[in-house]
Amino acid sequence: LSFPSGHSAGVFSIASVLATIYQENKYIPVLVYGLAGATALSRVYDQAHWPSDVFFGSMLGYLTGKAVMALHEEKKEFIVAPTLLTPNQYGILLLCCF
Repeated sequence: LSFPSGHSAGVFSIASVLATIYQENKYIPVLVYGLAGATALSRVYDQAHWPSDVFFGSMLGYLTGKAVMALHEEKKEFIVAPTLLTPNQYGILLLCCF
C-alpha cells in the first residue's frame, strides 16, 4: 500500500515539531522543511510514490506534528539522536517526554 507516503508523513511530522520548537531561529524551520521537501520529492523521483501519495503523506505528517505540539505545548523536552536502523541504514530518533 503506497497511499499515503509514510516517508513523507514521517519527515514532515518531525519537521513541523522542530520548526515549532525552534521558531525563533529563522534558519531552522527553512532547513527542516527543505530537507522534508527534498525527501518527499525523492519518493516521486525514485518512482516509489505518486505525487498524490507524497502530498497527502506530507500534509498528514505536518498536521500530526502541529497537533502534537498544540496538545503538549507546555512540555517541550525533546531528544533528537542519530539511530542505526540496520547495518546499512541510518535514521533519526525523536523522543518526546510527556
